[in-house]
Amino acid sequence: MTDRPPPDPVLASLLGAHAHLSEAKGRAIRYHPEVAGFTTVQGERDAEAWRDLAALVGPGQQVSLSDPPPDWEVEWVGEGVQLIAVALDTTPDPQARVLGPADVPEMLDLVARTEPGPFRNRTIEMGTYLGIHDNGTLIAMAANAYAHRAGPKSARSAQTRNTEAKAWPPAWSAQWPTAS
Repeated sequence: MTDRPPPDPVLASLLGAHAHLSEAKGRAIRYHPEVAGFTTVQGERDAEAWRDLAALVGPGQQVSLSDPPPDWEVEWVGEGVQLIAVALDTTPDPQARVLGPADVPEMLDLVARTEPGPFRNRTIEMGTYLGIHDNGTLIAMAANAYAHRAGPKSARSAQTRNTEAKAWPPAWSAQWPTAS
């Protein structure tokens, strides 16, 4: 385990712990479309790699990609951060429970209400998701997004706007199993 994330966490995940969730063509690799929209290329980002990616995803499809080629249309730009905990209180939150496939409709509803980013029918297969319910409604969830051998897992989360005053469990990320 290292304290630094890999230069391309998508590639590290798709070649490692998430290989079973990937599709590849030539040097292009991506998550299965029902899991996530993240794509990347192996090696140099040259014309051959971009042709492989275009062939893999098909014409006119949207992809999530860092540093796209200049002749591709960019529809949206966002920035992410890799968070690395140096000290955590790992006491489990008694309100948090592991979410599973049966919870996906409720998870999709939370994502639609909070718009934290893409979440698809099979996104839950990327790792462990924890959720907090209030009066039977899922109001918050968090999960490990990438599982790579080189370092800690990234976290993604969603929380309803009407619960912002409630305490957010600071130790959730410490409750996930470590990548092997």
